[in-house]
Formats: sequence, C-alpha cells, structure tokens
Amino acid sequence: MEQINGALIKSNKTRIVKRRKVRLSVILPRLLTLLLAVIVLLPFYITVLMAFKTPQETFQSFYGLPKVFRLDNFINAWKISNFSLAFKK
Repeated sequence: MEQINGALIKSNKTRIVKRRKVRLSVILPRLLTLLLAVIVLLPFYITVLMAFKTPQETFQSFYGLPKVFRLDNFINAWKISNFSLAFKK
C-alpha cells in the first residue's frame, strides 16, 4: 500500500480507501443525543412495563418483561378514578 495525498491505495490499484479522521466535534453531539434519548425514554419504558405487571412481578424483576401482559391494572384504574365521568355530558 502506498499513500498519495492522504488516500491509501492498494497495490493492485482496484480500490481506493480514504482514511477518515474521527473528530470530537462529530462524536460528542452524537453521544450527548444518545444520552438524552436514554434519559427521556427510560422512564417511559419503566412506566409501560409497570402498567402490565402485578406488584409481585415488579418486586421480582424491576426492568424485566412481565410473564403475562395483564390489563387488570388499567381496569382497576378506570374504576377507581371514575374516568368514565369525564366523557359524560
């Protein structure tokens, strides 16, 4: 391989491979965006998981998926909060 004007050229000259410099100005915003996405989405993930778990499953595995997806929590919340009254005129 020989280097000409910053490009690496294979000896058979069939393929040119350019070397890219990894800049901090490119990586830092991407890492920051990824970190912020995790900070925003993690509570949403936990909330959705907790909605489908029983209290026992929550204490056994906090971040794990529930064994069975149940809608009982939604039914109980609907009844306790009288949410249907909001739709009456």
